[in-house]
Amino acid sequence: MTAMLSTLRAVAFFEAFKGIVVLIAATGLPSLVHKDVFAISAALIETQEEMVRRYQAER
Repeated sequence: MTAMLSTLRAVAFFEAFKGIVVLIAATGLPSLVHKDVFAISAALIETQEEMVRRYQAER
């Protein structure tokens, strides 16, 4: 009985995971991520460069 219950839970978890993946794909979230990754990485690089400039100016 315990093995059947754990198998049922595993199948339910897998089906829930598939549903979440489908919802994410349906909202178009992956296409938005690719557009923002470049902007986020550029902002992080600029912030880091500014921190380095401030550190060097203090010395």
